[in-house]
Amino acid sequence: MHPLSKGTSVDSNDCRELSKRCIEAANLAPDGTQSTLFEIAGAWLRLAAELDGNQVFGDQMKGFEIFPRVYG
Repeated sequence: MHPLSKGTSVDSNDCRELSKRCIEAANLAPDGTQSTLFEIAGAWLRLAAELDGNQVFGDQMKGFEIFPRVYG
């Protein structure tokens, strides 16, 4: 079942998988949409960290870019 199917809960592993899918899609996407997909991937990773209760990770990552910004 898809992690975002109705009636299911999402855990941190699901968030990491969705982040991975966004990165894979970004690598195949036209330049104009890559940055958006990388940003969404980062949001999924931040949610995964939050679900893990790992606020320290989030604090350490402030100001650090996991994914390159792609601007035209």
